[in-house]
Amino acid sequence: MSTFPPLELVRFRKKSEEIEFLFQFKIFRKIKVNPGVRTITVCSKYVAIGYNCEVLLHDLRGTDLNKKYNCRENVSLVKFRDDKLLGIGMENGEIELIGVSTFNRIKSIKGHKSSVNALLFSSNFKTLYSCSRDFTIKIWNILEGTCELTLNYHIDNVTSIFLYNGKGENESDYLISSSYDGCVYFYDLSSNTNTNKLELGEPIEDLIIFNDKYLVLAVTNIIKLYTLEKLELVKDIRISTKTIFHLNCFREYIVAASFDMCIYIIDPIYKNMKSIKIVSLFHYGTYLKCASIYGDVLCAADSLFWYVQYYTEGQRQIGNNKQKHTTVCEKVLTMETKTSASVALTSRRDFFFFRADSVKEKIYVYSNKTVNNFVKKFKYHDALMEMIRFNKGSILSYLNYISKHKVFVIACRTYSIEDTVEVLKFLKNNFDINILMFEFLFSFFSANTWIQTTNNEDVLLLLQQLQKVYISEYSIVYEAFPKY
Repeated sequence: MSTFPPLELVRFRKKSEEIEFLFQFKIFRKIKVNPGVRTITVCSKYVAIGYNCEVLLHDLRGTDLNKKYNCRENVSLVKFRDDKLLGIGMENGEIELIGVSTFNRIKSIKGHKSSVNALLFSSNFKTLYSCSRDFTIKIWNILEGTCELTLNYHIDNVTSIFLYNGKGENESDYLISSSYDGCVYFYDLSSNTNTNKLELGEPIEDLIIFNDKYLVLAVTNIIKLYTLEKLELVKDIRISTKTIFHLNCFREYIVAASFDMCIYIIDPIYKNMKSIKIVSLFHYGTYLKCASIYGDVLCAADSLFWYVQYYTEGQRQIGNNKQKHTTVCEKVLTMETKTSASVALTSRRDFFFFRADSVKEKIYVYSNKTVNNFVKKFKYHDALMEMIRFNKGSILSYLNYISKHKVFVIACRTYSIEDTVEVLKFLKNNFDINILMFEFLFSFFSANTWIQTTNNEDVLLLLQQLQKVYISEYSIVYEAFPKY
């Protein structure tokens, strides 16, 4: 007789500790953004920022060059080919190529049916690669403005694409793609065939190739490191409790932007394969919307400001000069994972404000007898309420469990006013920017359509408060919210 495996819950505990960073990115300029900032890109000379229906051009000092391009649709992505050509992806699937000198449209490309998520230009500048929320990848001839090939092997939103030249015996060019379907495909551009596939079963936010040896994936709040040669998992890197939405490379480090309002720069193979070190960290005032890095220049935008930051070497000189306000922090974050990978995080006090609660964190894996008994008896809703009442700090691990077992709706379904009020209070006070939280939100309202017609005053009041919070902070408008 098989035994029921206990559900593993994850809890974070925090302690403060101070230490120096290896290096930093000094803020050169901090500029207030227009409402609706969506995307940012930087090249050797310019920074382009995409808002709802317009793109603005700045130089690397953050100076506004008084060049604005008005789009016919909301902008989803901007990407420089070089300092002469800018690609703009839009939510309706159109792609426009803009001459940087005149900031006028050179070519309009149509083919995708939904929002464009990524653009890549070939090294000879003749080919453009794009991926979209319509589940497809397209290869375009830039000169003719035509689609040469459509790749449709993904079955969900294609989140990222990466061009890689194979080393050793096989020197073919590969187009690597990731998707919310949990798969990574390796497409050989020479033979026009899929040569390899990695299946994770979890939504993938972004991917990069690191040091020509490793495939790096952002999977919710975990960075996964695989060998390129055999696609073997090297380690899971946990640096945040929130979703990692952007990956990039800086020298011998990985750059990771998270919805916890931070950008991390990580040495993933610090000293040995079991350890990592976060060599620098940058904390912003509100939730990050986008980030881009080119050479020694890092640009990022949150809902209030966008930043031009420059790489700075050397240690900070600590003298008798005292600042009235602390503008950055020295902190250490150490995390222990299941793979025993240790993380050392350091920061400085020169350029950013770091909240007092951003501290040393440790992951604790444990099991709850009450929750396990409920799950063993398939009482997923009772287990969910137990987590909300007594284990809020571990809720993401339970949400991950019911998501993997496809019982989210079952766990959310209830006809109890008391339970509904508790869930709505939890969503109001404890919501995190995390794909599991969004799945919880939508599943709860989908499973309980009776809420739309309820007359209970407590429920109606909480729904009004939720609507204000979600629209103002997260730009969520959901049909389940009543119309007042």
